[in-house]
Amino acid sequence: MIWFLNGRYLPAQKAKIPINDLAVLRGFGVFDFLVTYNYQPFLLTEHLRRLYRSARLLQLKIPYSQNQLKNFIAQAIKKNHWPSLTLRIVVTGGISQSNIFPEGKTSVAVLAEKRIPYPKTCYKKGVKIKTYEYQRFLPEAKHLDYLAAVVTKSKAVKKGFLEVLYTWQGKILECTTSNFYLVKNKVLVTPQTDILQGITKKVILSLAKKMMKVEERPVLVNELKTADEALISASDKEIMPVVQINNLKVNGGKPGPYTRKLMAAFHVYTQNFSQRVSPE
Repeated sequence: MIWFLNGRYLPAQKAKIPINDLAVLRGFGVFDFLVTYNYQPFLLTEHLRRLYRSARLLQLKIPYSQNQLKNFIAQAIKKNHWPSLTLRIVVTGGISQSNIFPEGKTSVAVLAEKRIPYPKTCYKKGVKIKTYEYQRFLPEAKHLDYLAAVVTKSKAVKKGFLEVLYTWQGKILECTTSNFYLVKNKVLVTPQTDILQGITKKVILSLAKKMMKVEERPVLVNELKTADEALISASDKEIMPVVQINNLKVNGGKPGPYTRKLMAAFHVYTQNFSQRVSPE
């Protein structure tokens, strides 16, 4: 695979940053993540807006404009010759004499990988997730501090769970790499604050409003017991039904009807998006 790093396109194995970069020493930096459909980066403008918003929250300056990054990403897609990619845009804190205070010497990279789909059973039969009491620092920013996610999700996967759902002081927040939703009494409910707002989530809410009522509000942990359906979403997962949370089965352990309708609507949405002409 060919990656972009600081103005150059390199084989992935040759793209390197110094070990004393603040991204390595302190986990200081931001990133965003998206996928392509038929060579087209999905909702790229929205992802870049979120990247720059994340950087502002960390007071981290990105040395390129959004239009420049769009051009770098377009070239990375062309150079990798693969219709379905994952793209991770990373902005590091850079080298610092104090090893703690950023000095503006950031690195910017675009990491391209062939997209590996999740098993079809995740969509047909649903997935299991478990809860964990935790709230991310600056949850509105997509920063590089994923220590809790790495540790908790590694343990969860070994026990047969696909995701970990963060809860905090009686409220449901978000999963390690996904947004979370409930369906209750024909209403789609999802947390609104203290989370990272997903780009895929915005599409899902727009689609859902055509078939049901939608509420973005605080969601209590106790509401899990009365949920008719549950689902998660992310760029690489799209929409996945959740059929078990801890030991609690949702909808009898089967994907629910509204989740299936949303999955079908999202599939049509991405199919229409992918019909755009691929690059030469």
